[in-house]
Amino acid sequence: MENQSRWYPNYVTCALERFAEFGERPALTQSGRTLTYTRSRRLVIDMADRLRGEGVRPGDVVGVFMGHQIEAPLLQLALHLVGVRSVWIDITAAPAEVDKYLALTPLDVLVYDARQVADAGAALGKRTGARMLCLGPDGDGPDLLAGASMGETV
Repeated sequence: MENQSRWYPNYVTCALERFAEFGERPALTQSGRTLTYTRSRRLVIDMADRLRGEGVRPGDVVGVFMGHQIEAPLLQLALHLVGVRSVWIDITAAPAEVDKYLALTPLDVLVYDARQVADAGAALGKRTGARMLCLGPDGDGPDLLAGASMGETV
């Protein structure tokens, strides 16, 4: 029988290896903002490190409350690199609908975009009682992007 303790890379580590190969080529573009594969890779690793530094652990349930921002797919990769279960929450849904949805999967942590849904994100965090982290300054909780140069090109 094969050794069951052998470590296999998850899809995120494989993606990060590919990102390194693609270097300075454009990876993500949104509304005139472009992130290279190099910068995207760095952001995934940095956000995963910040998540771990804030006590997020494998198996935690992390709610994500943000729209279609350029960092969204990178946050998803960072969350899966840490090993959490992510629950994406529709920012256009009524609070009562969100509460019903989250009753099915209680959150350990809520990450919300303080640049886009600051008030609604803070209110959701208070309703759920989850630890709060945010993307962008001035939110209720540490900023996962703090100190990160977005390395954007126009």
